[in-house]
Amino acid sequence: MKFLTSVCVFFILAPASWAATGDPYVGLDLDIDQVVWRDSAIAATYPTSNSGGTFRIGDRILDNLAVELGYTNSYGSTIVPSSTGVDNKLSNRLALRELQLDGLAYMPLGKGWFQPFVTAGLAYDEASARLRTITSTYDSTTKLNVNTITSTPYFDKSEIDWRVGFGMEFVPMDGLSARFTVRYAPYSFGGHMAGGVTFGLGLNIGI
Repeated sequence: MKFLTSVCVFFILAPASWAATGDPYVGLDLDIDQVVWRDSAIAATYPTSNSGGTFRIGDRILDNLAVELGYTNSYGSTIVPSSTGVDNKLSNRLALRELQLDGLAYMPLGKGWFQPFVTAGLAYDEASARLRTITSTYDSTTKLNVNTITSTPYFDKSEIDWRVGFGMEFVPMDGLSARFTVRYAPYSFGGHMAGGVTFGLGLNIGI
């Protein structure tokens, strides 16, 4: 029992020298963006969930404070049958791009292997929504169906948003950490959206 208690204390309080002041790092996240459409008809046809990734560079400027600069690109699509024919389809696409500047404040466990944190920052956001009509016609010469794609913009908007969140970082060794993050941003894009939440899972590597 004493051994188990000692191991638990070590994992929680053991110092992680990589988390010291002045340690730069690069990171990569796999993200899922959940967005809320204001128009229920749009929500029924356009994606409400995007997947993508974030690349970032950061630095621990203080023992329990870090700053990061990142770029995110995520994408989602839905395909529904068209009323013009059984072989025709409508592909609704949503692309999100973000340039981000964030601060992260780590909790008192920030000098250990387990480092809960809160985060806040700003992002320059771009969103592009497209309606793609896929028309399938039969080619009697090749005896194959030929698809013709027509893209119609729904909107292209950009804005600056604040964003806040929280997460947990695990540092198993110097120069390496794994992280889970949840963030909220009040996306609007001209009144089309009513906010969104991003779930991220990633790695940081010290440089």
